[in-house]
Amino acid sequence: FCPGHEAETPPEVLSLRDGGAPNQPGWRLRVVPNKFPALVSGAAPAGSAEGFYRRRNGFGDHEVIIEDPDHDATLADLPVARVSELLEAIRNRFLALAADPRIRYACFFKNHGRAAGATLEHPHSQLLALPVEPKLVTEEIAGARRYYRRSGRCFFCELVERERGGSRLVASSGGAVVLAPYAARAPYETWIVPRRHRSHFESAGDAELEGVAAALRTTLRRLDRVLRRPAYNLVLHTAPLRRPALPHYHWHLELIPRLTKLAGFEWGAGLFMNPVPPEEAARRLRDGALEIGGNCI
Repeated sequence: FCPGHEAETPPEVLSLRDGGAPNQPGWRLRVVPNKFPALVSGAAPAGSAEGFYRRRNGFGDHEVIIEDPDHDATLADLPVARVSELLEAIRNRFLALAADPRIRYACFFKNHGRAAGATLEHPHSQLLALPVEPKLVTEEIAGARRYYRRSGRCFFCELVERERGGSRLVASSGGAVVLAPYAARAPYETWIVPRRHRSHFESAGDAELEGVAAALRTTLRRLDRVLRRPAYNLVLHTAPLRRPALPHYHWHLELIPRLTKLAGFEWGAGLFMNPVPPEEAARRLRDGALEIGGNCI
């Protein structure tokens, strides 16, 4: 992934550059097909049956976002403008992938650190485009729809209002709110929720993404200070591609430091044991805040 090794990846599908030709040094960010993809775009989506089992082939797209030329950089190290560029690049790839009617959901995630599943140290994240809507997504949207029908309000919009100034608030800015969720599954789990209601990440404007980028960078820097640079998983939750705008759902980022492991109880019961209450985690992250500028507090 380092500059000078561009020939060792598949040809880039997107890049942000200060100079140089495509697939040459001079880039700030590159998006390339995964050299060892979990999904293959050349295959036609197809299903089959074996008795009462049902399966589909591995159709889709698997891309890698190389976030910075510096091998030792982390997302927390980058300036807000560069984090914002990353979000804009992901948005551009969402829009490009949505042009294929066979793709129904785009899943962006970042595994940072070996404990979180990262196998390469160079700063990068991944994007998988799927021919199905994941069960977790459909269940989350269905739950949000039920809440909307009962209350007439988006759950996430109300969450931002209720947690404002509360014990689970980590940071707040004009563009997004960072909070420790009430039923956090893991120690120091945090959610970054944009203030503006949108169900689809790819519909967010540049100014909105800049606000989320500032909140994300703030959160990562605080986690680094309080937890000494932990491994973590960062996941984007968004509505499926090409669905109409949903009044009951709200895109957001979920950030989970990998301080504990799933064991027998979690696998057997589907429940989570969290030794750090979210109120305590939020307090420690607030107290461990860095002076980083901007309007995050």
